[in-house]
Amino acid sequence: MSWFDTPCTLGGVSLNGRFIVESGPFGHSGASIAACMKAGFSAVSTETISMTDGTSPWWNIYRAGDSLYNCSKWSDIPLAQWIEQEIPFAKANHAVVIATVGHTRQDMEEIAPQLERCGVDAIKACTYHADEIVEMVCAAKRLTRLPVWAKISANWPDFLPLARECQKAGADALVAIDTLGPVSYWTCEERPALGSSGGVGWLSGAGIHGKALYVIQQLRAQLQLPIVGVGGIMDADGVLRAKAAGAELFGLCSTLLIHGLGHLETIQQDLRKEQQPPKFPDAPWRGKVHIDVDREQCSNCGRCAALCGYLALSMGEQELQTEDAACRRCGLCQQLCPAIHLEPVI
Repeated sequence: MSWFDTPCTLGGVSLNGRFIVESGPFGHSGASIAACMKAGFSAVSTETISMTDGTSPWWNIYRAGDSLYNCSKWSDIPLAQWIEQEIPFAKANHAVVIATVGHTRQDMEEIAPQLERCGVDAIKACTYHADEIVEMVCAAKRLTRLPVWAKISANWPDFLPLARECQKAGADALVAIDTLGPVSYWTCEERPALGSSGGVGWLSGAGIHGKALYVIQQLRAQLQLPIVGVGGIMDADGVLRAKAAGAELFGLCSTLLIHGLGHLETIQQDLRKEQQPPKFPDAPWRGKVHIDVDREQCSNCGRCAALCGYLALSMGEQELQTEDAACRRCGLCQQLCPAIHLEPVI
């Protein structure tokens, strides 16, 4: 077994591995949860269950490359149906269910005890409102005996103090991060990108990965709780980055909407190829650099010169010319072409 598919207990939940499905369309119903478990996930977070109707507008997810914009709301399935049908169906199919509850303390007080009675494995508190999250954790701990996970949003002005308060309130794990927004997005196509007013929605997928890594780093440096890394984990490299930042479980959502549930197997196969986790970089070189060009590899195509805004690269006499003094060490050229290397001048 590899490290990511070894059974473990984290955040008070017994799991067969380190991959879970984060809240979204694949946590829409008991049937979708069962499909996720069949695909090899260790647990599934439901869509956010609320006392408020979550019917989304028509056209509520739009793909832009490896990022998604969405104006989808929370679950449009009423609480009674979750309790009487969806959760029992998922549990009958051996699912580990993390019930996501939002978005207020009142929601949590009404919903959490009923979800406990129908057999969910943990409660996850999720809210848009920074002033609600700690009270929601307190309510879930007070009214149930279930593990309670707190979803941390980078949209909150001060996520770290709130995460610290969630830990004090008894949270068993932190989930970081939620989608980023609000944002606006529209296209020139006949159909709208998003069916909400003004194309307003939330961003997920690759576009938020860097922010997620930053939040995970900060949480790990300050707190002792297990962290579920969520946010733009699209492939094996994303898993390794989240692991290096401090995550112990890995939640997938947007990548499944782009590539399908079978993408988990691809990620796992790639992780088995003895990849080394990325290391945090050393302090950057602040001195001068020399632009070294391997003339045997360089085809003098001129692409690097065309993209160098600092004019450190140029084409003269049909051969690439370099100007070390003009270089500002951005590194874009050596990412573009293996013939170019920036070397420190000691």
